[in-house]
Amino acid sequence: MNNSEISSTLNSLPENKFPSILNNRDILVASIKNDIESTIEDSPTQPPTIETHIKAHIDPFVIQQEDTQLSNDLYELNKLKTITSLIMEFKTNYELMEYENCYYSLQNLRKKIHENEPILVKNYHLKQSLSSYADGLHVQLIEAIHSLVSKGFWKIPTVSASDNQNVSIEFQKIIHWGNGHIEFEYEFFIDFLRDALFPDSKFDLQNWLITELVSTDLQQIVKDNMDSLFNEYIQFSTLVHVLKTGIMNRNYSIVLTGEASNIINLQTKLNSKSSIQDYLYSLENIIEYLKNTLLERDSITIFNQIGNYFFNEIIKLIKSNTYIILEDDGNDILKSQISKICNTLSFLSKRNTSIWKFDEDEITHLLNNRQLQSNLLVDKLFETKITTIRDFFNNPKNLLTDHIVPSKKNNNDNSSPLGNGKNVSNTEAEDETNDEDDWNENWSEHDDDENAWGDEIDVDLESIANKSIKTKKSMKSIKSIKTSASTNGDDDDWDAWNDEVEIDFDNQSIGQKSINKKIPNNNLNSDELLISGIPNFYKTLILSLKNEIENAEIPNFSEEYYNYKLNILQTTFMVIAISKMRSNWIQLYTDIQYTVETNELAGRLNELNSRYLEFHMNLKKRYISGVITAELSILEKNDNYSNWQMKDNKLLPFIKREVFQPLLLLKNYNTRNYFFINFFQFLYEETITKKILNWNVISEKNSENLSNLISIIWKNTEVIELQNLKEYQELREKFLIVSKLLILHLKDIMEMFYNGDFYLFTTEELIQWVILLFADTPLRKNSIEDIREIRGAAEE
Repeated sequence: MNNSEISSTLNSLPENKFPSILNNRDILVASIKNDIESTIEDSPTQPPTIETHIKAHIDPFVIQQEDTQLSNDLYELNKLKTITSLIMEFKTNYELMEYENCYYSLQNLRKKIHENEPILVKNYHLKQSLSSYADGLHVQLIEAIHSLVSKGFWKIPTVSASDNQNVSIEFQKIIHWGNGHIEFEYEFFIDFLRDALFPDSKFDLQNWLITELVSTDLQQIVKDNMDSLFNEYIQFSTLVHVLKTGIMNRNYSIVLTGEASNIINLQTKLNSKSSIQDYLYSLENIIEYLKNTLLERDSITIFNQIGNYFFNEIIKLIKSNTYIILEDDGNDILKSQISKICNTLSFLSKRNTSIWKFDEDEITHLLNNRQLQSNLLVDKLFETKITTIRDFFNNPKNLLTDHIVPSKKNNNDNSSPLGNGKNVSNTEAEDETNDEDDWNENWSEHDDDENAWGDEIDVDLESIANKSIKTKKSMKSIKSIKTSASTNGDDDDWDAWNDEVEIDFDNQSIGQKSINKKIPNNNLNSDELLISGIPNFYKTLILSLKNEIENAEIPNFSEEYYNYKLNILQTTFMVIAISKMRSNWIQLYTDIQYTVETNELAGRLNELNSRYLEFHMNLKKRYISGVITAELSILEKNDNYSNWQMKDNKLLPFIKREVFQPLLLLKNYNTRNYFFINFFQFLYEETITKKILNWNVISEKNSENLSNLISIIWKNTEVIELQNLKEYQELREKFLIVSKLLILHLKDIMEMFYNGDFYLFTTEELIQWVILLFADTPLRKNSIEDIREIRGAAEE
């Protein structure tokens, strides 16, 4: 009998007999003797005696080792029995609906599985079976909890309030659940749920109920159920949405039903024009429900999300119903009802864990401040004018330019062309900026105007530039133009280049859509102006407003507040006008300018109109700068380049059509001249001259190219109407000298310098031209020294 057979024999014995057998030699020998016969049958020799068999097969050391192994196996099996006990414990608690105990049983089960990992890893199938079974327990528990909360304590429909349907949400603090009608108390159960599943009121995807799962499908089921529990019954997303709708949408009312007012109903009103009192009742019902029906912790969670809406909507209610709520006679009921609501909200906002605040004092001040009440009455009158402005600009006939009026040239006007408000102090203008938020609240019914500036003049400059500035690959190829080098800068050479560029100023097709699609007919006398109905409408509007203010006999009327609102009205007027006349911007500028000149109360319009014109001029400049910068960049790298965009993409016609023609329509010569000079400084100095001066070197070929380029631009940007303007003459003269300077020898340049021809150039600017055009030689060095010496002596 070998060792394995002995072990088999020992294992077949009952567990409680191991000690007695191993300690009793006679019993052990008798047990072995039972197997001797089988050993004799298999052996061809004489059968051994019992003593011989024991001596041959039983070694005390081997027996001791096997005894130790058996003891270890029994210890491991006993540990596995704990897992079985925890599974049975979970099942028992589940049948009794002791879900909290189920949670802790399952948690302990997972811990034991981890502790016995070295044992389970020896048997793969046992490990897989146990893991799958435990995953199933996760799903069982979380689905049971979700069912208890969503069908027992709460009944929240899936239909959202935005579907214009009635919504009812029911809540029970104590329920009897299951076939055994086991009693559950909401407060204790939800405390367990918050602490166990959502500590710190957060949904952690690393929660062990999710991460311990092996099956990804079951993991998703648990995750979805926990997500629903958190959003609907910890954060109350649907309930918050229903309550918010009841607060902000007057087409709904909030009604409480049920024995304990435990059912909250969002109902669509048959009459959309509900009374103020009905709306206040809805607010009271919401507050009553949150304060007395729900638990304090749940109430605070909801108030933290919707509390600020109460304040905003009550403010809007008072401001939009000034006549009804704040009039002197017979409406103390509404004021007291509002005060009661505010007192309760203020109290609720001061609870320990509240993070929302309710400023009761501001509303009390609003209800009792007579000056503020008067201001609100003024707001009401201005509100009607906003509607009138919209109606006017919505009628295209009102915008037709069919009025010819005498122009006001203002040749001797020394005011700034960028706006100088009339009858509106700087303090008032600053107040307008600071109180802009208050304006937005006052005119809450016209929210579309609040961001009108951003919407109406949000121009994508990059898009315009990209459409207009073609790359070298997309340019039409033209014959290269050969120009013989000239040291004297003869006009014939410039004329040769000019002949190549056929400028068609009447051609409207350029690389971008014309921003100024319609330019008014200019076949008028110099003292006449073509306008639309805007100036007359504005005059009538302001006169009507003044009459209504006087007839209203508003007590405690504030002239300062009236001026502030008048500035706001002018801003709104300009915003709406821009939105309706985008394609005819110069006509709008002309109309508003005439409006300013013929109305005393238009200071804000004057400022906004000047900014409007400046904005459009900057838009043109950006396009022009993009084209010229691209040309110069290519030319700097390749002096054989000759495909000028001024020819193919009609840059020069663009300048005349989009800059010169609109500016020439301006009858205010002060403004016209200001923007013309500003444009020529931009074109001649900033965009061309200064960019060339930043080059590292100018080759001989590029000297000719640049000279011809400047000559073309100089010849085609003349404005006869400005010929007597000194600043214009000087800019033109200097630009022409640059075109000549580029192709002269250093000797000729110095001769011009000695003759004083460079009086419009700074010393450093002239020296930089010499450095760029000529190599570093003693002659260049001497010339630079002469320039510095002579200029220095002249300055002294």
